[in-house]
Amino acid sequence: MDTLIEDSAARIFTDNTDNPKALWAALEESELTRAWIPQSLDGAGLSLADVFALIRLSGTTTLSIPFAETLLASHLLSVVGLPTPAGPGTVAVTTDVTNSTSDDTRRIEVPFGSEADYVIALTNNRALSVFKTPSLERIDSVGTDPLYKLPLSALAADTTAALPENFSIDDFYRTGALLRSAQMCGAMDAILGLTLTHTSSREQFGRPLAKFQAIQHLLAEIAGEAAASSAIVEAAVETFEQNGQPDLRNIASAKARTSEAAEVVAANAHQAHGAIGYTQEYALSAHTRRLWRWREEFGNETQWALALGKDYLRTDAGSLTEELFG
Repeated sequence: MDTLIEDSAARIFTDNTDNPKALWAALEESELTRAWIPQSLDGAGLSLADVFALIRLSGTTTLSIPFAETLLASHLLSVVGLPTPAGPGTVAVTTDVTNSTSDDTRRIEVPFGSEADYVIALTNNRALSVFKTPSLERIDSVGTDPLYKLPLSALAADTTAALPENFSIDDFYRTGALLRSAQMCGAMDAILGLTLTHTSSREQFGRPLAKFQAIQHLLAEIAGEAAASSAIVEAAVETFEQNGQPDLRNIASAKARTSEAAEVVAANAHQAHGAIGYTQEYALSAHTRRLWRWREEFGNETQWALALGKDYLRTDAGSLTEELFG
């Protein structure tokens, strides 16, 4: 990531840790909310690596703002050549990437639905719809961010545009899966930092918790899962940027790996923290509850593992052994 952009973004997130409105205003003023819009459409036109680095950084904060969702919404609008409205946006998602039921019966979930000025949704007839004032119903969620449902069959979109031939619903799901994977990497970074600080400062039987072998094992597992997730997500982003399209195998591997890691990281961090990790005043529960939510959105580890396996079972898929070992 460009050092100047990284330092600026990190400072914005750090300086506004207690004020979501101030954070959003600072992100808009710096035009980081337009990072994924090409310069030809008056965006910042950052590289894909820089965009996903920003998305990962946003995963380290506990503030509830639709930054990643706005980036994805603006990217989708740029794909169809539409201008991006001002203000925060969000994207209608489904937790099941293999769902084949019609839009009339499927419940579409919308993170930050009522907090966003517009909602982007893709439908199976290869159309992108923009809802500026949708009627939404808040639903319960394990995560800390507000979640709503959007019954597409009962609404009329403010704007509708056809998707280009080189962009499909599958591309949307893959891009969303990579976005959530990057956010989970950021959350795991924050969880590792919190756990290291807590176990180093909290003493038991006259010595820090981090000196106990059992705690060291928990910390090592958290660090290992976070590092493995980061490596595979970075590889998927690099392939995405090189090919110009979201690659199934790399992104399926990234989402499956990070979603699986989320369970280990959350469990180990709470075990190392004890009761304090579950309190609302402490940041850990906000991060872990997001991990539990994000691992399901745009497909969980089981769904992406199945998708990956099915792709390798195609007659023209090539040899998995040769791909792995050259």
